[in-house]
Amino acid sequence: MITIIKSQLFLLAFFVLATSCNQNTSSENRLESFQYELVIVDSLMIESLEELQITDYSPAKNRFLAFGVNTKTCLEIDREGNIISTVDLRGEGPGHFGRGLTELGYFGDQIIINGASQYFIYDGEWNYQDRILYEAAGYYLPVRYISGAPKTLLHRGKAKLIKPVDKSEGGFLQIEEDYFSKTKMIGLYEKGKEGISEHLSYPENAIYRNSDQYYSSHQPLVSYNAENDILAVVMPLQNRVFEYTTNDTTFSLVNTYDLELQSFRSPQGIPYEDQHKNGLQGFGPQNELNYVYNMANSQILNIDYTGGVLMIAYKTGANSATQLSSYTEALALAKKESKTITAFFIKGERVFETEESFDRSVRISESQFIAPFINEEVESDYSKCYIYELKKEKR
Repeated sequence: MITIIKSQLFLLAFFVLATSCNQNTSSENRLESFQYELVIVDSLMIESLEELQITDYSPAKNRFLAFGVNTKTCLEIDREGNIISTVDLRGEGPGHFGRGLTELGYFGDQIIINGASQYFIYDGEWNYQDRILYEAAGYYLPVRYISGAPKTLLHRGKAKLIKPVDKSEGGFLQIEEDYFSKTKMIGLYEKGKEGISEHLSYPENAIYRNSDQYYSSHQPLVSYNAENDILAVVMPLQNRVFEYTTNDTTFSLVNTYDLELQSFRSPQGIPYEDQHKNGLQGFGPQNELNYVYNMANSQILNIDYTGGVLMIAYKTGANSATQLSSYTEALALAKKESKTITAFFIKGERVFETEESFDRSVRISESQFIAPFINEEVESDYSKCYIYELKKEKR
């Protein structure tokens, strides 16, 4: 049974972030002068009567996975833009995701799809192989685009799924003040095993453990660097990276460093006892101030660590702390003042930053990623993407 808990407020927040993406075809809107530049080196044209969202890339196969945003079909595409295979896995029965999927990606040499509270695993020919069950407070159906590929890693020689641990169930359950000192940050799932194995305590210097304020944006963002066998972890409201090695029986912290993110300010939170006070009518017990501060706070939105290059997207939020208590006013403030920025780091040093979010981008290599060309005013019979590369400037 699928329960839809995605609220209109969540959709509004997503709309603000998505519409702040103004993807230009050059790096003219860089914020500073750097020794690196971001340039378009190639493009990908895919003949399709509907818009396709590329969700993942396999270096071993040199292919992409894609999602048909209207038909909900799944596709595999080569580097020339040729469609290799197309499958429709809607409906019921083994290997079918029911009313909708939320993630599509590669899982080692297999393919994995996130359906309702379970992941479906297929071989390279889309033959159903297995599934992984997980507990969820609910299930949402994406309006148009899906979130991309699931987070995965190779741990103790096995491919595993990574999911943040959130025992507040998205804010529906009130958590106690010592929650962040007791709970783990991430959970690992693997095929053939029931349940979840929890790992990584919140770092002692994380703001969540050192404040009497509750922050609803607390689920960690992770990226597994297969080349270096490093799991990079960031907290949404803290501009600091924690790197863990995964090549032993437990995760070990091997490096931390601060990020020099422009206009990233200290977050606002609420008292723990106020989590469910002044709830929004029709949207469960969440506090309206949670939504206000989620819009106004600076926040890291996504990270991707490939090879020696860490790519981070974040929003600056409001220019200063706000006394607003209305979500509508906070939304207007975010539209006016917040910027979405993408930054690149090499060995902990910020080497390039630009006011472009590259929404729905997918990493191809250490220096390259692919992002869609967005032109909502023109209908076409193909999907177009640009391939960007981070290069040292010629001086």
